[in-house]
Amino acid sequence: MSEHGHGHGHGHGHGHRPVHSDLYTALLAEHTSAEPGPRHVVDLGAGAGAGTFALLSRFPEARVTAVDVSVEDLQRLHDRACELGLADRVRTVQADLDAGWPDLGTADLLWASGSLHHLADPGQVLRKIHDVLAPGGVVLLVEKAVHDGLHGGDWAPMLTEAGFTVAADRTLRDNGLQVVLARREGGK
Repeated sequence: MSEHGHGHGHGHGHGHRPVHSDLYTALLAEHTSAEPGPRHVVDLGAGAGAGTFALLSRFPEARVTAVDVSVEDLQRLHDRACELGLADRVRTVQADLDAGWPDLGTADLLWASGSLHHLADPGQVLRKIHDVLAPGGVVLLVEKAVHDGLHGGDWAPMLTEAGFTVAADRTLRDNGLQVVLARREGGK
């Protein structure tokens, strides 16, 4: 995820994930089957791993592929996973999604929090996400709800255009974030 003239690249942590991670994981629980739960989760724009560790906690049988442009953040994430005894459940992938799409395998769940607005073409990335998800797979996006020329916009129509069915779309009034959960049809 590259810089786009607004003074920062990804990996800096906007602080969204820790504040509302319970809300996000509750939304996931509401829209995903409890059994067996996702086996492979992708955390797109993982940073130092706040979302990754929330997902590992919520889905104890899952493996998480953490993707970020920052080698330093991914190293911190890896080190923390080792400290917690979770290294066997975490794979880190360094990638600039504006430059190309890494091999992530097929995911049951894709989580992206505060990362897609950094991309030059979020619509293209949403189409790639659609291709990575298994039929019936779920994507949860947390992004700025207000389009200011640098961030966000209305993410639900972009997900629909990329081939998803939107299951939930909420705006958090306290911080202006839009939380959208969508499913790739064809299963579950």
